[in-house]
Amino acid sequence: MEKITELYESYLSKDKEERQINERIIDYEMKISRLEKKKSKIGGWHDTLVIPLAKILTPLLDCEKFEILGPFGLRGETSIWFKKKDSTAKYCDYSLTVTVHNEFEHDMSYKGHYCSSSTKHIELRYDTGVRDNSYEHGSIGELNGFNKIESPLPESIEDIVNLIKEKSTKE
Repeated sequence: MEKITELYESYLSKDKEERQINERIIDYEMKISRLEKKKSKIGGWHDTLVIPLAKILTPLLDCEKFEILGPFGLRGETSIWFKKKDSTAKYCDYSLTVTVHNEFEHDMSYKGHYCSSSTKHIELRYDTGVRDNSYEHGSIGELNGFNKIESPLPESIEDIVNLIKEKSTKE
């Protein structure tokens, strides 16, 4: 038959093991917290692609300021509105609507979350103004803009400026 001291020792051993595990959990939680803070400073595609592009395009379009609207919907549609200094335009003088498209090398699902180990290719696409009827009127796809035909944004900044100016004359 066991002695009460053996039960105490067993409890103390398990209690010590539990405290060590809790200390490890706290250490990992602190590491996670530091990494999340570091990650939040990096910014996403909006901060590292759209805003810098808008800053480059603003003076080239002879505009004074820009406004970013979005991202909206499942496509992450984002509009950049450019406004000239003494403009009388109600909303903007020029606009560009873009979405980001990623192609991944290794896609996987991890505990119910989608993740990818590396981005193979990324590009911004712009709304051409052309529509198709792939998604029924009123469907989630149609409401999120999946009937909008997109094309890759040109590589050259000059070509992007020309595209924006060309689109504004058509509207």
